[in-house]
Amino acid sequence: MKRFLTALVVLAAVLALTLIPAAAGDLAAQIQSYQLDNGLRVVLRQSGEQDIVTVAIAFKCGQDLEVKPEDYGLNFWTAFIMMMGTNRRPSMNAVLRPVEETGGAVSFASMAST
Repeated sequence: MKRFLTALVVLAAVLALTLIPAAAGDLAAQIQSYQLDNGLRVVLRQSGEQDIVTVAIAFKCGQDLEVKPEDYGLNFWTAFIMMMGTNRRPSMNAVLRPVEETGGAVSFASMAST
């Protein structure tokens, strides 16, 4: 029984590794990318599986890109400042409320290469 389970796990791993490149190729074919007149880069992927929209805003910053000491921490501070609100919506609740009222959610993150 133990040999059978080991063989089954190995077979599953081999199958998974052979399918990953095909899945990656399919995903790449579904992605559209273009640049707006104001320089903003837009990347779209339509799945068609559910009637939902996901919006992600990423800034070209992070540990991997912050090579000058004066740039250190830019991704953290950008996310932090965005959570503080805007002139029209001066609190985080004022930013979140319109999104949440339509069933959406907002989250902020900073990573090594955002």
